[in-house]
Amino acid sequence: MLTAGPGEVIVKVEYVGICGTDVHSYMHEGIISPPTVFGHETVGTVYQLGAGVTSCQVGDRVAVGPPGNCGECHNCLQGRASICVNGFLRTTGISPMTDGGYAEYLLVRNPKKMLVPIPKNVSFEEAVLFDVLGTSFHGIRRSNFKLGDNVVVIGTGPIGFSAIMLLKLAGAGKLIALVRSEAKAKLALQYGADVALNMTKEGAGLADSVRALTGGKGADITYECAGGSASVNTCIDVTRSGGQVILLGVEGTPTSIVTARVIPHEIDLITSFVYDAAEVAMIFEFLATGKLPVAKKMVTDIIGMKDVVDKGLERLANPNDQTKILLAPPK
Repeated sequence: MLTAGPGEVIVKVEYVGICGTDVHSYMHEGIISPPTVFGHETVGTVYQLGAGVTSCQVGDRVAVGPPGNCGECHNCLQGRASICVNGFLRTTGISPMTDGGYAEYLLVRNPKKMLVPIPKNVSFEEAVLFDVLGTSFHGIRRSNFKLGDNVVVIGTGPIGFSAIMLLKLAGAGKLIALVRSEAKAKLALQYGADVALNMTKEGAGLADSVRALTGGKGADITYECAGGSASVNTCIDVTRSGGQVILLGVEGTPTSIVTARVIPHEIDLITSFVYDAAEVAMIFEFLATGKLPVAKKMVTDIIGMKDVVDKGLERLANPNDQTKILLAPPK
């Protein structure tokens, strides 16, 4: 059994989400070093306090959130906690120094900065989506989005669906999802897209279809939530001159971009990485006030820890109808 040392907290895990990073690390060596326990999308209840902890109490419902603000590095001092240089070293379930939430109990070494309170009227099933919702939220805030902008979202996994919900809430003009199957098209519409274009069916005419839906210009902003060269270049093709492409999807292989398709149109390529604790708190406020009523639909299965490989990682590593799978420790 874990024991909280001075300044530390033990959290009893309620749910932990299986992230794409977990799946990639399971499939490919060298991303998360063994024997690190996976799991960085964790919600639960404060179970034990170490000496000197005053920022929370036993029984508090919390999300084990981002590791920043370290308060020491240049990025954090500039208000950029999402790119804290100490971030990965402090992230549960990713750093070899800090085991994650694929367990019954989780040790949190910096509770004051890593625990975000969950409002009473937000369920654990909703709260565990803080990571995917927060990542999309941060990307939208990094962009030049304005009320009424025509936007495209490509990548219909948890990040893409989160972006669609948040852009709908923010007042997007024409909200277009680019999908690869009719099943994904139906889901995108349920989450708030106005139109879902099947990229396979559209083929070479995809950019023309987007322009036809946006007054002949193309998207003001395109949010890339899939990763990979093909997806990034599709984003460039459907974005208007002077527009933006926000890169949220992370891919470990090289991405090739033809600069002649970007520079003459002055399209801005903006990267966005994770989120900060303040943004998680804002997401929880949205959930608490009913502004994201369909978010919980993203949870498509809840499985036991013993099934994490067969029903979790293996299933998500292959094309399927799952969006977000949660792990639940034994009660």
